[in-house]
Amino acid sequence: MDQLGQNDEIARALRQFEAEEKARTGGPSAPTEVEAEGPQDVSLYPRSAAAPSETDEKPSGLVKLVIKLSGGAIKTKKQADAVLLGVIFLCVVVSLFLFIGGVKAKPLTNTQIEKIIINQQGSHLP
Repeated sequence: MDQLGQNDEIARALRQFEAEEKARTGGPSAPTEVEAEGPQDVSLYPRSAAAPSETDEKPSGLVKLVIKLSGGAIKTKKQADAVLLGVIFLCVVVSLFLFIGGVKAKPLTNTQIEKIIINQQGSHLP
């Protein structure tokens, strides 16, 4: 059997499986062989059922918190994810700034060191 014949056979078997699955689950029936025109109509998901998408996932607690605290400005999980990524980026930039180019302490002068030593010695005297 040639390659094209095998594809038609697979497409028919898939349509039959989809029809049986729809009948078992009580959903609308899959297209019959007469309705389907060939392998281009074959899909992993029946026409009435949507493919799993990002919207099917439940948002995490942090995403819910961002949506709640936004006061209505953020409405979707995707927007909340973008805000959280922005916050992470900002935290990384601030951390790098503080670690690499943070505030440099001035070295103490000799007189300042002497004053510190005298104060410490004086506080220990009875």
